[in-house]
Amino acid sequence: MSDSTLAERYTNALIANLDNKTTDKVVSALGDASQAIMNNENVWATLQSPMTSEKDRLSILISAVEKFSKNKHLNNFFRVLIQKKRLHLLPQIQTTAKRALLNFHNTAETTILTASEVSETTQQKIVQELQLRSDKKLRVSFGIDADLIGGFKATIDNTVYDGSVQQSLRQFKARLSTKN
Repeated sequence: MSDSTLAERYTNALIANLDNKTTDKVVSALGDASQAIMNNENVWATLQSPMTSEKDRLSILISAVEKFSKNKHLNNFFRVLIQKKRLHLLPQIQTTAKRALLNFHNTAETTILTASEVSETTQQKIVQELQLRSDKKLRVSFGIDADLIGGFKATIDNTVYDGSVQQSLRQFKARLSTKN
């Protein structure tokens, strides 16, 4: 089984044991604690070291996690990761937890790429158009893709919305070739 599949299963198991009131707090704390643990090279190296006992790993993790949340489910979650020797999944769990939190709030993140900077009004029009095509609330950021001639590209979940000039030209070419 792949690490991403395992990370998803562990994250889903944690969320399944939470009520709606605490899900947001616990999953946010999971992400924050994971980030803090992985960003501290000494802590992360100590937790990964085969020389560190399970008891010491648990002690280090619990003290780090309690800075973000004193939730028993989160403490038990990290305890299970240590006992099952799955702590190496923490980066994938962090990513999965972020995605789970977005899903919990029926939200999707997207970066809209344009050929050059666009006005606030144009940004709003693009977002409105994408919002009509998505059943989720959108958390949007904009970026520039120098390879675009014009228009925009965006990916929401696994769907690509290609409103670029290149795509319009490809569609035009396809229509011409089918008429011949």
